[in-house]
This record gives sequence, structure tokens and C-alpha cells, in this order.
Amino acid sequence: MSDQLSEGDGGSDRPVGGEQEELLSPFEAHLDSLASHDFLRGSEDGRQQSPFRSASFDPSELEEAQWYSNANVSERAGSIRSFSAAAADRSGPSHSCGPSFATVSGAALSAGSINVSAAVAAAHQSLPAPGIRFFWESGFWSQIFGGRDDAANLYGADFKRPEAPVLGEAELQPRKVPRQSGPSVGAVGGSSFLNAVRDREVLSWKQKRDKERDEALSLWESLLVTWPERITVIGQILVLEPQVRRGMVEDLLGGKAPATLRKRYRSVLGYALFLRNRRVDFPGSEELFYAYMCMLREEGKPSSTRKSLLEAITFCRFVLGIPELASLGESKRCHGSARARDFKPRVQASPFTVEELSKLHRILFEDPEPWNQLMAGSLLFCVYSRARWEDLEHADRLIIDRADDGMAAYIEASVGVHKTMGAKIMKGQLLPLVAPAVGVVDGNWIEQYVKGMPTIRSLDSDEAGDWARLLLFGSKEVRPERRVSSHSCKCTCISFATKFGASPEELLLLGYHTGDFKMPLTYGRDSAAPTLILLNRVLLAIRQGTFKPDCTRSGRFVKPCSGAVVEIKDEDSVLPEAEPCEEPVSSEAATTGSGSSSESSSAPVQGKPSFARWVIPDPPEGMSYFEHTRLKTLHLVQDGHTRSFACGRSIGPLHRKLTDRPGPVYTRCRMCAKIAEA
Repeated sequence: MSDQLSEGDGGSDRPVGGEQEELLSPFEAHLDSLASHDFLRGSEDGRQQSPFRSASFDPSELEEAQWYSNANVSERAGSIRSFSAAAADRSGPSHSCGPSFATVSGAALSAGSINVSAAVAAAHQSLPAPGIRFFWESGFWSQIFGGRDDAANLYGADFKRPEAPVLGEAELQPRKVPRQSGPSVGAVGGSSFLNAVRDREVLSWKQKRDKERDEALSLWESLLVTWPERITVIGQILVLEPQVRRGMVEDLLGGKAPATLRKRYRSVLGYALFLRNRRVDFPGSEELFYAYMCMLREEGKPSSTRKSLLEAITFCRFVLGIPELASLGESKRCHGSARARDFKPRVQASPFTVEELSKLHRILFEDPEPWNQLMAGSLLFCVYSRARWEDLEHADRLIIDRADDGMAAYIEASVGVHKTMGAKIMKGQLLPLVAPAVGVVDGNWIEQYVKGMPTIRSLDSDEAGDWARLLLFGSKEVRPERRVSSHSCKCTCISFATKFGASPEELLLLGYHTGDFKMPLTYGRDSAAPTLILLNRVLLAIRQGTFKPDCTRSGRFVKPCSGAVVEIKDEDSVLPEAEPCEEPVSSEAATTGSGSSSESSSAPVQGKPSFARWVIPDPPEGMSYFEHTRLKTLHLVQDGHTRSFACGRSIGPLHRKLTDRPGPVYTRCRMCAKIAEA
């Protein structure tokens, strides 16, 4: 092969050979040959050199050559010129006998202008990905059904996409990203949204719930029709037409949550298959059920699996109305087999620390990624509203409560589908999830949060937990010492208030649990007001540095805390900046709904929250309270009765008559409370 000429620095042609050819590696020379138009030109003997007539011709070489002929493998456009192009301007046609190699000038070679890694990466990305091969296209199936289309095998073997090229160490040096001064904000290295959010069907929470509900009802319908007709409810289902059965199953189970239906279905299905393998009709017998429980224990199933089975049996007994399951659900030995033999500590989600909440505030205001800002604001909303993540994603609307200056003071989400919606007190009512605008740090986070736009698909709990850990720790993995998940939002502020010294009744209202608060929840019209006053005081103490909830018991309060700090009065200001009011409560403002009051009953108990009088009302006329000296449980006793309470329990030696007004530390017997309300 004759030497090639290239345009030199001085504008004259000079030979490129010897030392200059050593500058090109064989791989670079191959790239240059593909980039040269002379590769397609052939030679003087077309029958021997033409690639189209060669017996070993690979059709992919033509496409590769055409791609490289149009690609710019140099960092500076126009720095590569083939000899044929350069010689055509000066000396006419080339006299080479073989394919010409495109070269660059000596200056360009010495400067390293050819970006080989970019050319290789671009070539690798341009290759098509392999298509899907069905099972009948390979193996012995292909001999029966035939392979792919004959046109696909026109050139013989299939072409596979090669592995990504391994570049040299010099080309793999990571690019250093300049880090800004100040605290780290957000996840480092990539978008947290792409790492946490999974590729799932885009549905609103209502569409998703309806879909899951339909799937769960279909599973139950397919299971119920396999049970014997002698069971009353099963016989009622089987006499219906197939298209009508679904309606009856929905009437039986439609009021339950989709997750509950799936959990109960999986537990009952295992026992039903166990009976089917032994050719025994459902529900079997207590002996077989006990044998199945023992089998689960021998297989190493956790005790929670066996407890779930007992719960599923009780579910079918009372929800579906199958009294034949009574012997199974009430078996003492079956309940004993469900207990765990070895003690295992309860594993719970860790509450967020003040430092972690402060980082979420910084992400909301300073992170350059809008998705991270939106997620940080949603986490803060869930934390300060003491809500479950699944309840918050079922919000129908957002209400911004603005002060006189126009700034947001509270944000409220009205939720109709939540965990406690089955309680009688919550029927026909929306659950108000309310959060204050100022949290553990100064700054109105609501004003920044409402700048975001709502999305169609809500995040599931697992996605929210992964994203929260990415924002805080830079990794989706759960740390053993810090079990941060989506449920950390629910327990954070409740944990703060518990360490602050709140009463159990306050904590129940703070977590949206109904308890025995029927009267205040029915007639109060704003039952969240007392808990917001308490929450604002806790957050104010954290901002002022007088209360540190992340410290141990000995160091949570920087200075001695008086009893008035926990006291909550009706006329206290809602704003966290206001000082607590020390004026006594007037008798007019403290009257109850009973119609009569006295100074002892109208004034709040010293050191107790003022709304404690709502919790336990006075006993009905002709009855009195008896307390359990250790459990602090209150029972009603009819005047003149000395042996039993109104609920039917016997009066024991630890019970004594309560002479004073019951404080917030007491809890009422539910049966006695129902009798008093009746």
C-alpha cells in the first residue's frame, strides 16, 4: 500500500509514514477507514475488492461505514480530511491500490483532537437493541412452528448488539462537580425522583382504590363459589346467576378496605387449599385447623402469619356470616399455637429528628430540583398534620387558612377515606388534617409548598419512604439505627408531645383517634383547636431551644419547666408567638352542656387541660363512679348496688368509690359509657 499524504502545517503535502503512522492505533485506523469515502469506492479490480461481491461480506459493515462517513469523530469540526479529499484539491485522483485511510495533520494528531471514546459511544448507542424472541422461535419449538420470518434470516446469523466498550483509565476519570458552600441540600448524584418513583400505572387514588377493590372482590367471589352449598350464605350465592353473584359479594364485603380484603383472602386461601388437598369441604373441623396451624409453625412461618389466619377466620365468621367457624375461631389450642415462643422486640418506625426536619425545610426552600421541593413539602405537611401517608394521599381538597396580613397560618386537607372512617363518630364527616405554617424552624413553609402543582398519581407508601431516605441520607436502604419510613410522619409530632408532657387524652386527639370523645367531636365544631394550641407550644419551645426532643430524659428541657407550660386554656392565643394567658377562666365560659354547673365543676382542674371536662362527663342521676386503684378505669354503679357494676362486672377489692371529679388520667368502661349515654 502506498504512503498517504496529508496537508501539513505549511500548506504543502508531506508524506505521513514511519513515525507519523505510529501515532494511530489499529483501532483508530479502523475508525478512519470506515470514515473514509474510499472504503465504498472499491479498487481497480472490482471483482476482488468490491465488498458487495466478497464471499465474506457482512452487510452491517456497509451501514457502519455510512454512519462513520457522516459522523464527526473529532472535537473540532473539519479537522479530519481523507487523503483523497486533500489530494483532489492539488494533484487529482489518488493512485492507491487499496482502501485509503483518513488521517489528520501532525498538529491535530499531536493535540489529540480525535475523540475516540465519543465516537465509540455514539456508535454503540446507534445500534438497535435486540427484539423480543418468543419461546416458539427457539429450541425444538422452532422446528415445529418454524423460526422467524425468512426475510429476517436473509444474511444468515442474527446480529447482536455488542457490550459497551471498556475505555482506558484516562478516559474514565469522573468529572468533578463543584460543591457549593453551606450545608448539603437534597440527594447527591442524580434525581431522587427517578431513583424513588417506580414505573406504575398512572391513576388517581380513587381510580386505584376502585381497581384494587374490584380485584379483591373478584378473588373472594372465585373462592366462595368453591365452598359447599350447605353453608347458608354460600347457598344464597350459588343460586344466583353468575352475573348477579358479584353484586351480592359486593354487598357482603364492599365496606372493607381493599388491603384488608386481600390480606384476609390470602390467609383463608391457604387453609382452603389445605382442606382441598385432603378432600375435605370447608370449613373442615377444629382438629384439621389445629393441624394446619401446627404445620405452619413447623414450616417456620412467623407468628404473625398464624395470627392473621385466626383473624381471617373471625372475619369470615362475622362479616360473611358463617357460624360454622365458631369452633375454629374460639379454639384455645389454636390461639396458643399462634403465640410466639421467643420474645422479639417490636420494630417500629423512627420519628424524624429536629435536624432531619430542618433539612427538609432547607430542601423545600433551596433545592434546585422542583420534585425534591414538592416531596419535602409533602413530608412536612404529613409530619405537622400527624397524618398517615395513605390518609393524606386521599385528600379531596386543600384549605389555606390565612391570617389578617395575608400570610398562611394553617393548611388543612379534608379526607373522607381514612383508617378510622368506620367509627360511628366519623360517619358523614371529613377528617381534618391540619398543620401549622411554622414548624421546628422559622419560616412559612406553606407559602413555598403551595407553589407546586398537584400530580395525577399519588405516591405509594413504599415510594414515599424511599424518597424520604434519599433526601435525608442519600440512599434508599433502611438504616438499622434509623428506621425512617413513611410512617415516621405519623409518629413524629406525637412523640414530641409525649416527651413534652402531654396527657393521654391530648395524645389521642392529636393523633385523630376518637376514643370516648363523642360529645366534643359532635358539638365542638372545631375539635382540632386544643391540639393545635398544644402543638404550637411544642414547636415554639423547639424553635426557642428550651425543649430538645432528641435528647435523653435528662437533657430534653434546657431550663426547669413549670407546670403551667403543659396547661392549656381555652382563651390562649393560637399563634405560636403569643404568650400564655394567665387570667382565670370565667364561669360563663366554662359551662358544660348539662345545663347546671358549679364553681367546682366549671373551673378547670389545676394543672390539667381545660378541655378535660369534655372527656369524662358527670355520672347520670342515681349512679356514681367506681375507680380501679391501679388501672384507673371508671365503672358506673347504681345507687344501692354493692356487688356488680352497670356493665355486669363484679366489684373487687381494688375498686373504690370516686368522690372527686374524674381527671384526664381516667378511662371509662365502654359498656358503662354506652349505658350512661342510653
